[in-house]
Amino acid sequence: MIYKPDKVSKMKGADIIAEYMMKEKIPYMIGYAGHGAIGMLDSFFNKQDDIKIVWPRIETACGFMADAYFRVTKQPLPVYVSTGPGPALSTCAVANAFYDSSAFLQFTGQAPLSQFDTGALQEQYRYHQADFSTAIQPYVKQSYQAVTAGQLSSFLPKAFKLMKTGRPGPVHIEVPYDVYQLEAETVIADPIDWSDSIAWRTGAEERVVGSILQKLKDAKRPLILAGGGVNHSSAQEELRIFAEAMNIPVITSLMGKSSLPESHPLCLGVNGTWGHYPAVEAARNADVILALGCRFNDLHTATWQPGFAYNFPVTKLIQVDIDATEIARNYPVDVGVVGDIRTVLTQLIEMAKEKKVQGDYTVWHQEIAGFRKEWGDFVTPFGQSDADPIDPRRLITEIRKVAPKDAIMFSDVGNNQPWVEQYWTTETPNTHFTAGGFAAMGFGVVGVLGAKLARPETTCINVCGDGVTITKPGDIAGAVENAIKSGRPTVIDVKIDRDITVPLTTTWQMPPIPPALPTFGKIKVR
Repeated sequence: MIYKPDKVSKMKGADIIAEYMMKEKIPYMIGYAGHGAIGMLDSFFNKQDDIKIVWPRIETACGFMADAYFRVTKQPLPVYVSTGPGPALSTCAVANAFYDSSAFLQFTGQAPLSQFDTGALQEQYRYHQADFSTAIQPYVKQSYQAVTAGQLSSFLPKAFKLMKTGRPGPVHIEVPYDVYQLEAETVIADPIDWSDSIAWRTGAEERVVGSILQKLKDAKRPLILAGGGVNHSSAQEELRIFAEAMNIPVITSLMGKSSLPESHPLCLGVNGTWGHYPAVEAARNADVILALGCRFNDLHTATWQPGFAYNFPVTKLIQVDIDATEIARNYPVDVGVVGDIRTVLTQLIEMAKEKKVQGDYTVWHQEIAGFRKEWGDFVTPFGQSDADPIDPRRLITEIRKVAPKDAIMFSDVGNNQPWVEQYWTTETPNTHFTAGGFAAMGFGVVGVLGAKLARPETTCINVCGDGVTITKPGDIAGAVENAIKSGRPTVIDVKIDRDITVPLTTTWQMPPIPPALPTFGKIKVR
C-alpha cells in the first residue's frame, strides 16, 4: 500500500527539499555550488534565517564538515554538490563517514532528464545512463535517483529514517538539475511519521542478559571493550555505571576513545597497534571480554595475530553490536547479541542491581596496577622531553595541559594519529574524533570546523602535519593558550623530530611482510 498524505499542493523539486529540511529543523546546509546545484539553492534564499548555507571551497570539505557535525551532535546535515568532479570529490568524504558509522545526506547533481545517455557534460553514460549511483553505492546505506519532483517527497523522509536509525551511515540522493525546477502535486511529509516514531533501540532477551552477567561474575580476568558503538549509541554514562557496578576494567578501541574518562580508575586506555600498554597487556591476559560496538579491524587487533592484542578463542568473547554482520566477523563468539549498546547496558545494569551480581577481581586489579606502572615509567619522560627538534610526545602533552577538559580533539591521519591516541587524555565523553576505517587524510583539518559549527562555545583542536611556527618545546603551551584565547581559527606549526617512531604495543601486518614485534611489551600467545 502506498502512503497518500493529505493537503496536496503543486511544488517545485527544490521547494520540496527546502520545506522538508525546515520540518527536520536542519540548522545548516553545506555545499559547493555549480550549474548542477544552483537550481536547489534558489529555494533556500528566503529561509536563511532558519537554515544557514555554509560554503567550503572544495566538495570533499563539505562532507568532512557534515560528518564531524554528526559525530558531535548526532544530527545529519544535507550536503550539496554539482555534477561530475563535484560528486567524485565528495565520494571520499562519504566513504569516510560510512566506514566510521557517521551520517549526512549527500545531494549530487546530474545531467537533465532529456540529456540522459547523450554523453552530456559530466554525465556518467558509457555503461548506463546517468550512472553516478554505481560509483557511490558501496559507501552509502541507500542511493536514490529522483527523476520526478514528486519522488523527492518520498525519498527525503526515507533518507532521514535510514540515517537516524540502526547503524548510522550516509544516504545519497541524485537529482538531475532540471528536476529541481520541475513541479509535482505533492505534500511535505512529517518526520514524526517516518523516523522519529520508530523504536529501533532493541535489547537482548532476559535469559541472554542473565547469561552475560553470570559469565562476567565467574571470570577471573574480565574486561569491557568499548568500541565506537558506545559513542554512537550515546551510552557513555551507562558504560561507566555498569563498569563501576561490576568493578570491571575498561579498554577501548581508537573509535571508542573518550567513551570513559581516561582518569577513571577502571579505564586502561586504547588497545591496538599503537595502544596503551595496560590495555594491550590486559587484553592478552583476559579470560572474558564483553565487546560493545567494536568491529575488530586490523589496526585494533594487530592484524589478528594471536598473542599481540588478543587471544581469542582462549579468551571468551561476548559481542554486542547493532549490526548483525559485525558479530563473529573476525572472531568466534561465546555469546553474540544484536542490539543497541545503550539499551543492552541498561538491561545489564538493572539485572545486576536486582540480583546483586558482582565478581571478585582483586588479583586481576593488582596485576593491572603493575601494567600501569610499567607503562607510566616508560612514557612519562617523553612527555617532558626538551629535545630539539621537538619530541611529538612533548607537543601533545603541552597541548593537553592548556586545553580545557572538554576540548574537542580531531587527529588527522598519519603518525600524528597514534601520538594523539597515546598522549592526548580525554576526560569528557564524545570529545575525541579521527578518521578510522577509511582513514581519509584531511578529515581532521576540516572536521574540526564542523565540530566548531556544532559546538561554537567549545575549544576545538586539530593535530595534523602542516601550519605558523614553533621550534622550542617551552613555547608550545603559550602558543596554544593564545590560540584558544583568540577565539579565532589558528594554525600552529610545530617543528618536531620526524625520526621518532610511535611505540608498537602490538603489531600491524601488511602481508606478505612478517608482523613486526612490539617495541614495548611482549606478545603472549595463550
